[in-house]
Amino acid sequence: MIPALRCSAAAVLAASSVCSVDAGTLTDINPPANPFAEPSLAEVLQTVVGSPVDPTGPLRVHDSLDHAFYAAASFRLTYVGSYWGLGSLLHDVDVFANGALMGAGANASGAGFGPADLRVDAYNPDSDVTASTDPAYSFGGQANGPLDRVVTFDVTAFDTLNDAGGNPLGLIPAERRYLLFFEAGSDRDYQDFILLIEIDAPLNAAPSPSAFAGGLLLGGVTLLRRRR
Repeated sequence: MIPALRCSAAAVLAASSVCSVDAGTLTDINPPANPFAEPSLAEVLQTVVGSPVDPTGPLRVHDSLDHAFYAAASFRLTYVGSYWGLGSLLHDVDVFANGALMGAGANASGAGFGPADLRVDAYNPDSDVTASTDPAYSFGGQANGPLDRVVTFDVTAFDTLNDAGGNPLGLIPAERRYLLFFEAGSDRDYQDFILLIEIDAPLNAAPSPSAFAGGLLLGGVTLLRRRR
């Protein structure tokens, strides 16, 4: 079902590009603490895909499969939205390929080339929490702990997607697309930061005007730095 995640190499290379998912529990998603101030994950998801979606339905990626994303040829990340308290908050995003930091930036959008196992961290400067796709993440003593801080949806089947404000996103041809919802606080509403990953554009399609070999271009500038 999720070839871009850590399925076997045989499944990734299979013509069907399908990888089965074992039955298991899904991380619970709470409504926002103040529903009058910010939307729920389900409401954001409906805005992005343009129709109601069951957060526990078939688009949901099993929580054991969204720790790393495999890009054989190319990938692109697009900022979708964030909700923190009464408004949006810039999250400082790091993208790692095969364990090495490729790029960083606020509300990251950019592209790069594979082959690579991708891990994404989103740091919230207000809560001082880093939400990572890697459940074993730890930096300076801070770790995800028992809380799964990312839930993922497979939106490959949608030809058009919007950002959290309802504005159309400029999609590129890609074999797989995933929406990542990060929990960078403690209320477990999983809409603090939302990111789209598009993986493996066809060979005859440009991955992105901002893509370049060996790095990730974010916000027009390559930033290789650590903070926190």
